[in-house]
Amino acid sequence: MHPKMKPIHASSSQELLDLLRRQGIKVPSRGKGRKKEHVEIYTACHLISTLAAAGLLGFPLTLTHDDKPDFLLQLEGQCIGLEVTECVDENDAKHDAWLNEHKPEEYIESGRFRYGQTYSREYLRNMRSGNVPPSPGYSGDEVECEWASYMADLIEKKRSKIKNFNCLNFDKKWLLIYDNLFLPMPDMDICIKYLRPRIQQTWCADPAFDAIFIEDEASIIRISETDHEVMSINSL
Repeated sequence: MHPKMKPIHASSSQELLDLLRRQGIKVPSRGKGRKKEHVEIYTACHLISTLAAAGLLGFPLTLTHDDKPDFLLQLEGQCIGLEVTECVDENDAKHDAWLNEHKPEEYIESGRFRYGQTYSREYLRNMRSGNVPPSPGYSGDEVECEWASYMADLIEKKRSKIKNFNCLNFDKKWLLIYDNLFLPMPDMDICIKYLRPRIQQTWCADPAFDAIFIEDEASIIRISETDHEVMSINSL
């Protein structure tokens, strides 16, 4: 059975934060019972917690775990549709699940799989046995370029599916991405510089997202058509 978060009703920021802290937001390892709903709940709770701690939400507020989009956020007479997804290279995700089951003491080397490249079954088998050369690493701003390419592809993929939402009459539509790319730590200002031209059509499309949030373990980047800001995660 897929986990679903019970609706949250809060009349103040403190009440909301208390309710969020009581949620079960633990995410199992890949290959160990992990479902997309675990990621949805973890990621959405941290976004709402961070916005609440920064005084950016109005009350009373209701947060409902739904489908198409994944969450409904109702506050101050508005209804916001929140779609949540994870950005991870498919090969990294599969190899991570295999390692968790067979070699839990090992970890994925960053840069092992590159954006836009395909890998043979023989290469993937050799990876599991350790019979591959080390990752060649990155130079210059290759990390930031690769990050932007992964994100831009995912943003357009999710934007094209807005039409499948159960309701399109939201006051706002937000996209929340959990950044789980196996990359070295990028420079976010450079990442955004490369990402913006790749997603320019996102803001002009109909339908479109009004804001995009990209979350990792430490921070959340809010991106709109005109600006962006980085917020420190309010941990739960």
